Amino acid sequence: MKLFAWPGGPKAPDATVGSSPLAAPVCPSTSVGAETVRGITLMLVAACLATVVLVTQRVLQGWVGDDVFLTWTVTWCVLLGAMQWLLRSAAGWSRASLQWLDTWAQRIARQRAQHRAGATVR
Repeated sequence: MKLFAWPGGPKAPDATVGSSPLAAPVCPSTSVGAETVRGITLMLVAACLATVVLVTQRVLQGWVGDDVFLTWTVTWCVLLGAMQWLLRSAAGWSRASLQWLDTWAQRIARQRAQHRAGATVR
């Protein structure tokens, strides 16, 4: 599975008028693929659902006691409700976090490039 695949592959920088070696390169991962978002969304939902199940079980142990049918019924109702809410929310969270990570990586790369350019001038 390729995380950052883009059509045409990587392109060499153009030597056009007004281009600078310190100019921000176009990052191919800014248009995040559906597979990347789907994978991160599923991991986020799985982690949140596991937490919801554990918290529900802990709460029900003290409240319900030994009634297994009521415990399973309440657990499944909570689980299905949480799953419905999380699946709607998690895709947006995944896209936002990937976009933030891409921006952060570009900022770090730009700082490194400026540092290298400053070192070569000296």
